[in-house]
Amino acid sequence: MAARLAGVTVDELAARDSNIRLRALRDGSIGTAADVHRLGQTDLLRIPGIGESSTTQLLQLASNIARIQPSDFCPSPDPSNWFPSDIDFVRALRLFTTMGTLLGVPHLEALRQLVELLNTVARATRWLNWLFSGRAKRRAVRENYRAAITGLSDGQITNTIDQLRRGISDAARLMQVPQTDAEVVSD
Repeated sequence: MAARLAGVTVDELAARDSNIRLRALRDGSIGTAADVHRLGQTDLLRIPGIGESSTTQLLQLASNIARIQPSDFCPSPDPSNWFPSDIDFVRALRLFTTMGTLLGVPHLEALRQLVELLNTVARATRWLNWLFSGRAKRRAVRENYRAAITGLSDGQITNTIDQLRRGISDAARLMQVPQTDAEVVSD
């Protein structure tokens, strides 16, 4: 934001609104939108030739330039131009994407359903429940058991568990071992 304000000259500000007097701004040692933003209304009104409407227009134009923009959140493509805040931002993004990967594992819902099915089979096969249940219920429990065994033997669940394990260890590593700024930049 500060760089953006400093990069806009009073000539450019005046071009955006025809009621602004350039000579008065220059006489008041105002060269950029950053100067306008820094001075504020009270100090701008003290400059001869700058009235209340010009001050309001100048401050509005400077505020529009100072507004946060999406590009403010993007570090420079060249890491050698990064500020410490850019490095911290990239570090936080890495942690966020690691955690997002964990939360977005595509087969996590299938794994949850399988665990729920196994819990249902476990509850249904308790000895007393099994002993006093009818044939239809026993048949349904056997079918659920077969489905659970089939699901457990599927390699997809093993892959999901491995993905979760790797993601958790990556997230733990990122959180426990603080990376130096050089490591973040090199990644």
